[in-house]
Amino acid sequence: MVRQLAGAATTEMAQEACRKLRVAAGSCPDARVHIVKARGISHIIAAMVLYRESASVQEQACGALGNLSCDNGDNQRAITKAGGISAIVSAMHRHGDSAAVQEAACETLWELAVNDEDNPRAIVNAGGIKAVISAMQCHDGSAAVLEQACGVLLNLACDEDNPRAIVNAGGIKAVISAMQCHDGSAAVLEQACGVLLNLACDEDNPRAI
Repeated sequence: MVRQLAGAATTEMAQEACRKLRVAAGSCPDARVHIVKARGISHIIAAMVLYRESASVQEQACGALGNLSCDNGDNQRAITKAGGISAIVSAMHRHGDSAAVQEAACETLWELAVNDEDNPRAIVNAGGIKAVISAMQCHDGSAAVLEQACGVLLNLACDEDNPRAIVNAGGIKAVISAMQCHDGSAAVLEQACGVLLNLACDEDNPRAI
């Protein structure tokens, strides 16, 4: 599958190769090992750069990186080191109208921000807060996007340097709007409440909330 991606000559071939890697990485831990050993991470990110105009490639590539990073600190760091966070945030900016890209990208940023001290800072430095909140504003009708986006903000807000940046970017308004639009979704409400809880730890934020 990695070889198929490396040799992809068209958008369709790259999309299909990334889709297969996404499925494999999401279904089998051993497959993740083989993909990483075959330099799959760098090839996926290279495809994101080469086929930056293709929403379908970006969606599948983000999904593949997300599955590779799931519960694996080594893979999370490898993705960041290879430029994955920058590629993901760029995909979000370039394909802001695609709910599928935003959902996959936010899901992956959420995975990357878990149990790692450096990745949240890297996400913020890459413009991740603005990209995530923009996704929430543009796709407020999608519970799936909002759940994943709130998950990202929840983890970013754990870093004491980030709550104020999230608030200044309109994070509180976006989170409360998500709760109002999807008051029947337990998944959205759970993540949204987690964001507000973490933001409230900053002494200036409770009044804003």
